[in-house]
Amino acid sequence: ADDKKMDMEKCFGIAKAGKNDCSSNKSAHSCAGQATKDRDPMDFVAVPKGTCEKIADGQLKKM
Repeated sequence: ADDKKMDMEKCFGIAKAGKNDCSSNKSAHSCAGQATKDRDPMDFVAVPKGTCEKIADGQLKKM
């Protein structure tokens, strides 16, 4: 089995409320799991590199 970690990228605008990995400095919170609404463009979830823009509303940069 390959034990190498996958390359990951931040994907903004796809996190469900309470399921974000972190936030930007303009969000009302500063830590994982504190998103209060679904698909907040300022919150991100880490996804395997190359998949973010394939997800509906996924953006590589803060919106």
